[in-house]
Amino acid sequence: MKISFGSGQPQVDTRARDILASITKDQRAMYDTLYKPTQDRLQARFNNPNYENNMANKAFAYSNQAALNGTGISQRTQQRFGMTPTARQQTALNTSQALAKSTAGIDALNTTRQGAYGLKTAGLNALTGFNAQQAAGLRGNAGAMAGLESRRNSQNQQIAAADKAATGQLLGTVAGIAVGHM
Repeated sequence: MKISFGSGQPQVDTRARDILASITKDQRAMYDTLYKPTQDRLQARFNNPNYENNMANKAFAYSNQAALNGTGISQRTQQRFGMTPTARQQTALNTSQALAKSTAGIDALNTTRQGAYGLKTAGLNALTGFNAQQAAGLRGNAGAMAGLESRRNSQNQQIAAADKAATGQLLGTVAGIAVGHM
């Protein structure tokens, strides 16, 4: 009669690694479909060398339109009340409105350019931080799962060693009993 107690080495448990691989694939697919397109659009916008100028030019155009609207409102108000300014008064009014228009336009250009630069810098930093955060999260998951897998495999080896020692004791006891009955 031959008794077989196995090879003594437990099989390596890869369930944690398989779960991690599945989670990582799902997270990557979600990133590729949800976040990556938005990230690419923002990165292209912020990396455009004319980003600040484009934003400033839009603000300048809005400022000019607001000044033209203000001039039109002023003229209609004068007409409604039957006011007819003299040439000197009209020149003074036109000069005042032109000065207000140019001051507002320059302020719009400078303020918007500074704001756009800050937004661009913050946006690029956020995108870089987002990528680093995602990578750190995946590394953390991988480390945790690898640690669990390593502990489980270590415990399996300890159990196998204990089983081997118990088997040796059992064989010794059986051999001792057999010798004692002879």
